[in-house]
This record gives sequence, structure tokens and C-alpha cells, in this order.
Amino acid sequence: MSRIYIDGIISENELSQFEKKLIHKLDQIIENSKGSREWLNTHEAIEYLRIGQTKFYDLVNKGVIHQFDLGGKKLYNTKQLREAVEND
Repeated sequence: MSRIYIDGIISENELSQFEKKLIHKLDQIIENSKGSREWLNTHEAIEYLRIGQTKFYDLVNKGVIHQFDLGGKKLYNTKQLREAVEND
């Protein structure tokens, strides 16, 4: 794909490369933050709450558990998870 600039807009190829780099950096941040346990992926959140997958997704669909989309990954805040199950 050629480099096409229109009024400072970057090419699709450059945008794609930026996106890949950004997602890679986000993956690194997520991986490095696992020790802090502030943010969990879906599997970790289910284990953290000690509930089944069906119950977990039921709570997500009801809005009891909030999911955050970060670079295509679903993340759950441990503080919000605790509050959600305490109030459910």
C-alpha cells in the first residue's frame, strides 16, 4: 500500500503498524501488572470470584460486573468485582 497523505492523515499501513505496536505495549502492561492483581482477564476473574462461567456471564449481562475493553481484551477490576458480589 502506498503512502498517501491528505492534510496530515497517515496511511492505512502506518495506522495498522501503530495499532500493532499499541496492542503489543498494552499486552506488556497487562502482563507486568498481573502481580498487582488490580486487573484480571475473564478466566482470572472467574477464578477470583470462585463462581461458574455461566454465573459470571449472567452477572456481566445484568451489569452487576463491569468489563473494560482494553485493546480488544476484556479486563475486570478486582475492587469492582469484590463490590459487585458483596452487593449481589
